Amino acid sequence: MSEAAIAAARPSRKWLRWAAYCVTAAIVFFVLRDRLPHPADVITAARSVDLRWFALASVAQICSLANFARQQRRLLSAFGVRMTLPQSMALTLSRSAIAISLPAGSAVSAAFAFQQFRAKGASKPVATAVMILSGVMSFVGLGVLYLVGGTIAGLISVCVGAASLIGLTALVVVLWRRWNPTSDGRIARLVRSAHDVAPRHWLLALLFAVVNWFADLLCLFAVARSFDVSLSVSAIAATYLGVQIVRQIPLTPGGIGVIETGLLAGLVGAGAATAPAAATVLGYRVLSCWLIIPVGFLAWTALRRAGRAALDAVTPSQVPASVVEAEPEPAAV
Repeated sequence: MSEAAIAAARPSRKWLRWAAYCVTAAIVFFVLRDRLPHPADVITAARSVDLRWFALASVAQICSLANFARQQRRLLSAFGVRMTLPQSMALTLSRSAIAISLPAGSAVSAAFAFQQFRAKGASKPVATAVMILSGVMSFVGLGVLYLVGGTIAGLISVCVGAASLIGLTALVVVLWRRWNPTSDGRIARLVRSAHDVAPRHWLLALLFAVVNWFADLLCLFAVARSFDVSLSVSAIAATYLGVQIVRQIPLTPGGIGVIETGLLAGLVGAGAATAPAAATVLGYRVLSCWLIIPVGFLAWTALRRAGRAALDAVTPSQVPASVVEAEPEPAAV
């Protein structure tokens, strides 16, 4: 595509983005207009919080972030690029804060991570491959959690769950062994990069992706218990997984509005009282979103002071479009 065509497409994308925001806002209004409790009722429910459960939720959210950091670190290691776990954790927090709070946050977050990978010694193809493969592993990890969790909770029959997992595994094996493109296109380069990753790295990255999502689910469950929302594990898991699948469509930065609407509607629909359900959603989003913003910018400051790539020198145009488009939506954001 020529530069003129790209420039002509940008206004259309801008209008489409704003149209998506307006549609999302309308959906939020119509879904929640009869379900929002009085603020005084939410405050009363929040005052009865069980701090032990809330502490467990905090630990679970930290575990979720740490496993996303391990996932990216493992993929970097597969290509011979070394990054310590504290550095990867700081990068994860920084990216999450940027993606949530800045205009075009996903693109700026991708550019920042791209330069961080380059600063650690990754070549441009390797940095691009790691970011795209990380996004793929996040999607696959969510799918595995959905199949396993849905089967255990009884939402999916054992036969369907087992057949889906076996079919997915067989598809991956066939693609791994048979798909060797000879062209030099974007997909071909990515497939060749994927073939360079040893199976043990794939398995560990997938394990970290699944634990990332599971720990985030545990965070929601613990927050619900802290506000005395006594729904079953299967009801909370079904609500969570449904919201996370919808969230992968980037309608708003960090899923703001979409996640809150889906969680509140799902919890109330499953039988939770409105005020405790609203307190649960607020508590969960504080831990999984709003607290990450100040902590993430502190981590970003630490990365800058350590002499790594500065955010003000980063522009989305420095990153291949395929990286921005495949930007993963980790559970923590």
